[in-house]
Amino acid sequence: MWKIVNRSIAHTFLFALFSCLLVCAGVQSAPGQELEAKQRERLAVATPKLLAKLEQHAPIHVIVLGDSVSNYFLPGGAEDSEVFLKAYHSEFLRRLADRFFYTGGVRDIKPRKGDPENLFPSVGPEITVHNLARNGAVVLQALQWLTTDAFDNPSDLAIINFGINDAGSQLGTVRYSQILNRCVQLCMGAGAEVLVLGCSVESGADPRFLVGATRPYAMAAKRVAEANGSTFIDLGDASVRAPRQKVPKRDDAFSSAVRTLETTLFSHDPPAPDKVHLAARGHRLLGRALADRFFDGVPERGYEMSAIFHYPQKDEKQAALSLRLVNRSDKERSGVLCPLTIGQSWRPAEQDLAFTLAPSATLDIKVPYNAVDDDPFDGRISPFHGIITTSFVIVDQVEQRLYDVDSVCYPVSVDWPVRGMIEIRDQFSFTGTVRNNTRESLSGRYRAEWHGQVQQGELLVGANEKQALTFTFKVPEDVDYRVKESLTLEVTAGGKNYRFHSLVEASRAFSLNQRIPLVHRTDYLPNATGGGDGTDTAIAEFQASERALLVIVDLKDKPLVSGPGAVRVDFTLDARPFSVRDEPGYAGTVSAIYGASDGPADIKKLTQAAFGEGYDRDLDMAYVKAFTSTRSDGVKRFTIEDPRAYFYLHEWLSSSAESNLGVNLVVTLQTTDPETGQPVFLPENSFALVDSGVHRDDSDGLGTLELVDQASGRWTIRIH
Repeated sequence: MWKIVNRSIAHTFLFALFSCLLVCAGVQSAPGQELEAKQRERLAVATPKLLAKLEQHAPIHVIVLGDSVSNYFLPGGAEDSEVFLKAYHSEFLRRLADRFFYTGGVRDIKPRKGDPENLFPSVGPEITVHNLARNGAVVLQALQWLTTDAFDNPSDLAIINFGINDAGSQLGTVRYSQILNRCVQLCMGAGAEVLVLGCSVESGADPRFLVGATRPYAMAAKRVAEANGSTFIDLGDASVRAPRQKVPKRDDAFSSAVRTLETTLFSHDPPAPDKVHLAARGHRLLGRALADRFFDGVPERGYEMSAIFHYPQKDEKQAALSLRLVNRSDKERSGVLCPLTIGQSWRPAEQDLAFTLAPSATLDIKVPYNAVDDDPFDGRISPFHGIITTSFVIVDQVEQRLYDVDSVCYPVSVDWPVRGMIEIRDQFSFTGTVRNNTRESLSGRYRAEWHGQVQQGELLVGANEKQALTFTFKVPEDVDYRVKESLTLEVTAGGKNYRFHSLVEASRAFSLNQRIPLVHRTDYLPNATGGGDGTDTAIAEFQASERALLVIVDLKDKPLVSGPGAVRVDFTLDARPFSVRDEPGYAGTVSAIYGASDGPADIKKLTQAAFGEGYDRDLDMAYVKAFTSTRSDGVKRFTIEDPRAYFYLHEWLSSSAESNLGVNLVVTLQTTDPETGQPVFLPENSFALVDSGVHRDDSDGLGTLELVDQASGRWTIRIH
């Protein structure tokens, strides 16, 4: 049943009559053009169900999942910021409505208070849209919406656009692909066809890095869309593409391209121009480009590219890309090849390359890269099934265009599992895959090491084949609470040594009434001294009854700022039933901000799925309590009380360790920003129960709380 407000019959009749008079008077906009044969053929393959309903003028409902760009966040406190109907996707939907004679236009079924439900009120068939985009969101948040209220109305089309925040957060491309794939399948399972978008580009002081950082996510989105038979359109390519009129100069080509996209897409209002969020004109332009590509497909490219990424040997800080560039056009092309940073790990080492290519001519280029100094894995980037995304901007006398190349990782690559494991007792096992990406057999040795344990053996992989390697490590007996260390795999072949990295965190299962030292997050980096066992500065304790779960933090020897915002506690949990706890999912968070003085704290409004994926009820805030108190010894105590009734999907207390929750706890002390002088909560001033390095909302990043008085001795393992 559609949950849409119905106009009265009389009201509808009057508007229909008025609309008819406007049409007769020539005031109403002209009806859309008929689809061309190629356009109809394209849509019949890409979105057949949507096309059938559009041609019947049947009601169409669309959901939009995305971040602040999709939410029409505008910089500088613009009055119409977050007026969702002005965003690029609504511009696209209006063009869809015009083409198929939906005279009612596009209507937002749940506008913000004070915002219009339709920018151009009219009558007749309409396309309705539900905004599920949120500022700051990553693809994990889409699971929150898709398992709660996304499909309250049957949906015909889902538009999904993530990547900018994902690239800037602790969410790798493999995990991004896994979650996005699940989102697409949830939409398809609900009957919606899916339009997956590659994110728009961002710019700034270092545009090569900023644009390059998001490109692996855009290409991961493309692979997911193709694997599910869904439509993919790249807003990043549409952001950069622009016509040219003369042959560019090498030293000015990239900066000229950046100036063009910044002028086109972003606001330059002082004092701080925003080069992430599109300006109003940027939304209009990308909306039109999205519509053009939806109807007509991606404009043909002037060049074809293929590449091999030469993975560096152990301890090398420079890598090289062998790139082949082919002029596909029937005219000579003169331009400049501008390499971008590869993800966040490798920067171009040399200037851009000017070239001239005759029709169908080929140019082989060697592109060097330097490792990014502050990359946590020493400049290494994880291949995706033997492929590394390398990206370029090409500027020539015809156009400027973004090119993404699936570059083969030569000679070998490693696929790591990205997963969490619970209920581990004495040892844990997992399987990685070594890929031989050459045309010859590869023989040698491998050596894997984690927490002082070494496993090694022989390696023999045929040409363009792969070999699975299963590793088994003992849980660390010398660790009381948790440890996070790099897992290294060295492959020696042909007299050369290659090192690949992953990261493993192991944490003991926690129990009720156990006093657990939290770890200072800056002391819990991989291989940091202290092993991540924590200090006595911040101590956590969990208590449970048939009535409630208590989350308690004791903080001592730390001066607190005066006022209401001294401490923030974020309690993240996965309260799904035990039977599905080992499956990846969205983890919700209950957040409270405490004053230094005794008394109640402010609790951030609970969202749906605040207790984890599947918790779809609206929860009354009045029954969640948080307060500051002082113990008799002067130690400050910060408490959150969550009602038992809110854990309605969970078995709750029993005599078995299977009655457990996925949990994390982050305690952050307020400090003053040295630049702005404003109060802030910074990660370097926080303590955590676990800190695996994955995104906060990923259930695989949590520890395990067993709702018993004595922990079972089992471990939770996270590999990423």
